[in-house]
Amino acid sequence: MPYLMLTPKMRLLNQEVRNVFYIGGEDAVVAYAQQFVDYISGSYDNRLALVLSDEFSFYACDVRDMTSPSIPAVEYIPTGGAWSGDQTADLLPTQIAALVTFKAQAAPPNRTRKYLAGFYDGACDGGFWTSTLQGYLTSWAADLLGMGSALSRAVSLIAPGWDLDHTYIVGGNILSTAQVSPVPATQRRRRIGVGI
Repeated sequence: MPYLMLTPKMRLLNQEVRNVFYIGGEDAVVAYAQQFVDYISGSYDNRLALVLSDEFSFYACDVRDMTSPSIPAVEYIPTGGAWSGDQTADLLPTQIAALVTFKAQAAPPNRTRKYLAGFYDGACDGGFWTSTLQGYLTSWAADLLGMGSALSRAVSLIAPGWDLDHTYIVGGNILSTAQVSPVPATQRRRRIGVGI
């Protein structure tokens, strides 16, 4: 089965931000890469731009064919172009992120986590994410889980299983649910000037 690694390329305060998604299925091939990139960009834009700071931007997505991992990733630009968040209000501290956990109903590998940063100050209230933001994140996660159906392509978001050298994907489990943490998370690499 073919697999693709999709790495949205984003910036927060001109620092690089990444999340990595793996998809598998008959149609997880480079020939459809632009469709996958446009879908992921659209999901971020349509679901999260309203609550993301204008200091956050989404500008490209790397696509790597994991059936031939020696071939480097290729950068794709969303058809709609780069975009930025809509909020002009103060930005939350950059290390504060929303945590979305995707799970498969199977034995490991059965989980993947995505940290999303760049939200405006009003997205957090009393130490919890607002119900509005939680709703947007839930819709964003549902979009990603439904990518194959929405695009009429035989692909699914997966938790990959790796070979011993962690070079080749040797299988994976289809992710079927997502849970949004109501409490802000911290990812160390979100500090400006440290990591990506």
